[in-house]
Amino acid sequence: MHQFTIGGLTVGAPEINDDDIAGRRTLEAAEVKLRDLDFRRIASPYLLYEYDFGDAWVHQLDLETRVQFDRPEMKAAVLGGERAGPPEDCGGRHSYGDFVLSLKDPHHSEHRQNRAWVGKAFDPEKFDLGKTQKAVDRALAKCRGDYLFRQRS
Repeated sequence: MHQFTIGGLTVGAPEINDDDIAGRRTLEAAEVKLRDLDFRRIASPYLLYEYDFGDAWVHQLDLETRVQFDRPEMKAAVLGGERAGPPEDCGGRHSYGDFVLSLKDPHHSEHRQNRAWVGKAFDPEKFDLGKTQKAVDRALAKCRGDYLFRQRS
């Protein structure tokens, strides 16, 4: 389950298509495309992406520039980043912090279990530029929109 919040508009998965606390309706993501939104009329130059509501992962995506995806020479280049992404199902921000601490401390009660789960190669402090670029390339190959975003967690 996921949703985007864009200038007060909520766009999400059909299973969360209920009125929120403020009475705003969640629009189904399958019916709305980012290219259909006029970002020039939205006061905030960013949108929020939330997924896994139980763990409350929220990312701020900053609108950086507009590009045309119908031009094959256009490509998004990942210039850098910080740290590894958390493994799936590791919990929310606070749980992930505890998880990282357990990996760093061989005497921690959950060290062996967590290390066995993520493997010896996982380093929470390492950003893999090549792996991230491949993930962005795969996502853009499926994209029909015309905006490029910079992500901040």
